[in-house]
Amino acid sequence: MNISLGSEYRRGYKRVQGIFGGSVLFASQKERMVANWGNEMTVVNQMPSYSDIMAEAGLINGNRRFLEKKNSTQHFLGLTGHVGIEYFFTKKMALGAEVNLTLYKQFGSQSFNKYEEYIVANNTVEERTKLLAPGDSGFYFGTDNLGGSLYLMFYF
Repeated sequence: MNISLGSEYRRGYKRVQGIFGGSVLFASQKERMVANWGNEMTVVNQMPSYSDIMAEAGLINGNRRFLEKKNSTQHFLGLTGHVGIEYFFTKKMALGAEVNLTLYKQFGSQSFNKYEEYIVANNTVEERTKLLAPGDSGFYFGTDNLGGSLYLMFYF
């Protein structure tokens, strides 16, 4: 999700217009993947059957299988400036290009994997959580993925 509120100014003659402006940016992203298995891992069924696709993806490893992956929820708050140009090839249609420069603060939560595993030593199935990354934050300045665009614009 990306929400931006700003203003834009245009200056130009005939078919060519220069564009410049700025905006306040808020963005958020979240990723979570959960596996619901039809065959339960038990003392009797220590290595339940699975598809080869799951093993190739690294979600199953012997008597350990994937339950949940939660990537950090990331939030971004900042300012964006943009500059560009549009060429009107008809009265109501234009080709354009623009580039953005963004200063933002990013902050996020923890990332982890949860899995279940059969423990041979005490004949039990345990659920374990592995921390992949602690919460993080930082300031960023640049074009990043929000960087630039080429477009075809229709005006009504």
